[in-house]
Amino acid sequence: MEKNVIFSIFMCARNTEDTLPHAIESVKIQTCKDWEMIIIDNGSTDGTWQLIQAAMEQDSRVKGIHLDQGVGWPKGASICMEYASGEYMTFLAADDFLLGPGSLQAIKNALPEKPDMVFCGHASVQLAGNMYRIGGGIIPEKRMYTGEDKISDLFEIMGTLYYNSFFHFISLELLRKNGINFYEPFYADYEGVTEAICKASKIAVVNHAVYALTANTSQTAGTSTWKDYVMQWRSVRNTLVEKGRYSKEKLKYIAVRIFNNNMAILKSICFEEKVRDKEMNDMVVSYAERCRFLENLLNQKETVETFYFAGRQYYAEGIFEYMKHIYAQYRKLEAPAGIPLKTKWMDRLIEGLCVYDGEYYVNRTTFCKQDYEEVCAALADESNTGTFGYELAASMKEFVTEDTAYLWHTISETYINRMQKQIYELLFLAIEIKKRGRAAEVVEIVKESMEILQEIRAYLSEQQLGRITDDIKMVLGGV
Repeated sequence: MEKNVIFSIFMCARNTEDTLPHAIESVKIQTCKDWEMIIIDNGSTDGTWQLIQAAMEQDSRVKGIHLDQGVGWPKGASICMEYASGEYMTFLAADDFLLGPGSLQAIKNALPEKPDMVFCGHASVQLAGNMYRIGGGIIPEKRMYTGEDKISDLFEIMGTLYYNSFFHFISLELLRKNGINFYEPFYADYEGVTEAICKASKIAVVNHAVYALTANTSQTAGTSTWKDYVMQWRSVRNTLVEKGRYSKEKLKYIAVRIFNNNMAILKSICFEEKVRDKEMNDMVVSYAERCRFLENLLNQKETVETFYFAGRQYYAEGIFEYMKHIYAQYRKLEAPAGIPLKTKWMDRLIEGLCVYDGEYYVNRTTFCKQDYEEVCAALADESNTGTFGYELAASMKEFVTEDTAYLWHTISETYINRMQKQIYELLFLAIEIKKRGRAAEVVEIVKESMEILQEIRAYLSEQQLGRITDDIKMVLGGV
């Protein structure tokens, strides 16, 4: 490690010659001199690289890496990590800047307590000509999280800070030890920072606005990354077992924050916004591929569990609207050309619950036998791991006839089976926590599973009810 390097400041720049000088200057004027700045030129075609070279000549702490082809800022951050010699990293976008010469010193003042992460405040600004106008931001309260209850830590950090950004300061030792490089497997800041929070033993918050986030100059606004597997909930669940405390209320809030982020991704994908690959290169993606993306994301185990804690009923209709929209686009523009859809259950769910008017899919007001059969097939498909759609099938109940009664019974069974599965998922979680001697949490989780059991017990046979009751007693044994 180079002497006196505390802060490694990462930057990825692509065609940012207008804002880059201000960003670099905001670092050079810091009263704290213990920094290095590693700048990736992401295949710029303007004067960005020349500006980086000039900064390197003026200050040896600035280190530039020129790439002929851009790799995007998540992979760029992983490259910066390979060259970093500091104790803590932060990421400074080329269109943002540090707020005043005392910014790094405010962070340094928190370091004697050896935190794994230091969270700071920020200002939201707009660039208008050569002027920056402040339009909001956060100056948080000073505090220290000691990692005794990571779920409470996450709950409070998510509720009070711009938590899923890496303009905060993170121990490079923590990142390297836990395989977090912001590219694979914990992609970008929203996944990487969440995992870092979960792994950190001590997190400091300084009551200082350090970072200026320029809202109107983003090069990736209006685009989505083509990545249908998200890691955030896995991080939360693992930390819950290892060093959290079970709280349904707090987990719901955390799940809502994460699921809202997923909903934004789904909306972007389904409403045909631009798509980029993991290295931020533009992609041409068909409507059929977008349909499969949505289905794949909903099939993820982590999505299903987040869906439960966030509130299935609340989100189901919104997701279904996205689903109907993109599938209608496929039917209108790609199906006539013979482009295969290749979804496993999504199309059958839509066809059963909706009718296509040549432009849109609208919810059915009556149902025939074929409609029930389509919904049954969609709910029963083994790849539909969360049995997505059973909440929506309630609209079919009042139209049941003598020849569709058995089909409605099958649809109802999928709901009961899903709820039984949810009971056992909670019980398995309780067993994991029981191994760690946290009896009070086991009781709380079992209580939640019993509430689900109470909801469905009228639909269970005596044998089913007895088996689940015995399993609950087994989990509670010795508590």
